[in-house]
Amino acid sequence: MEAHLVDVRGVRCPDHIKFLMAKIRQLEPGEVVELLTRDPEVELDVQTWLSRTGHIFKGSVHEEGAIRIYVAKKLGSARDAAS
Repeated sequence: MEAHLVDVRGVRCPDHIKFLMAKIRQLEPGEVVELLTRDPEVELDVQTWLSRTGHIFKGSVHEEGAIRIYVAKKLGSARDAAS
């Protein structure tokens, strides 16, 4: 799975969602964002945002000192559509 990296390590809450939203707007439906963070709270924030927007959780990987969260842009959503 090729993903568009958004590195938010060191970014304070709630700005990580703003970075994710900005990248999702640039993508075509089905394309994937890899959100790289150190903050475990981001996972809950992303899940809440996904429940509101309909974008698709593709999984997460916990590594030493980092978490990678994968999100696909929902199908049927136009580029630059409201996220």
